[in-house]
Amino acid sequence: MLDELLNTLSNLKKDKKPLCGKMTPQHMVEHLILAVKMGNGKLEVECFNPPEKLPVLKRFLMSSKPMPKLFINPLIGEDLLPLKYSSWKMRKYN
Repeated sequence: MLDELLNTLSNLKKDKKPLCGKMTPQHMVEHLILAVKMGNGKLEVECFNPPEKLPVLKRFLMSSKPMPKLFINPLIGEDLLPLKYSSWKMRKYN
């Protein structure tokens, strides 16, 4: 599974147009980096949803339903986040 992910990432093209939304390949990779950091506790984000909405939101996130097209993340807003890295290309370490 990791090999498949790495292969997919290595085949990304910088000028690839998004199928939905407006993230470039690099924005998408950096977005995934943030998601992993939040998931492993290396980046803490305060929950802004009221506690009574959490069970419904959790059911949606745990389901196989896709996010709505052109969904705007309230933490990010309508604009893309500034890029943090000069490239999404992975470096090989020995």
